[in-house]
Amino acid sequence: MKRFWVVIVILVLSTALFHWVSVPEASLPRRSFNTFPENIGPWSAVHSQQIGQGSMDVLRVDDYAFRTYVNSSGKTVVLYVGYYRRQTEGKLIHSPRQCLPGSGYTLNSHAVKFLSHKKYGQVPVNVNLMQKGRDVELYIWWYQGRDRIYADEYLNRIYLIADALFHHRSDGALVRVHTSVGADTDESQRILLEFVEYLFSLLPDYIPE
Repeated sequence: MKRFWVVIVILVLSTALFHWVSVPEASLPRRSFNTFPENIGPWSAVHSQQIGQGSMDVLRVDDYAFRTYVNSSGKTVVLYVGYYRRQTEGKLIHSPRQCLPGSGYTLNSHAVKFLSHKKYGQVPVNVNLMQKGRDVELYIWWYQGRDRIYADEYLNRIYLIADALFHHRSDGALVRVHTSVGADTDESQRILLEFVEYLFSLLPDYIPE
């Protein structure tokens, strides 16, 4: 019950904030995801996916990378990074916690794992084991921007309210990587974490801190 009322308060405050406070569009220097590297450590891009207009009408993302990478062992990782220059009511980062089940996935397990980051120290990321029919996939995802990396969507809304009010910034991004799971879930997680380690060093050029 307490969590319910916390969510209600956050939603009311954020709606009021976006209605009454004028948040200028962020004009911070950043690189376009069109220039995102095709080679990341031992990983090479083999496919770039375009978001369809129907999905774009829902996401309303300003810039994104949506690519499939493969390493020399044939292991595949799919990367999605969606960046928003300015978030307003009706134009907010969509949590995979809602989007993936809405696409037909079932959540088999969820955990928060802390990873080492050169600038931020230990940062939390979400680790979700998802299933759609016979396909099982492991997802790692987090929120990034405005000098933070964090995992919780309610915390994301709180930070957004505070930063819009005190720093006139509402930019931010969702970062998500996933891979198919074979017989060994731990191996799939190791593959994703190896990719994420390379990713951490690249993202600040594309997601302003």
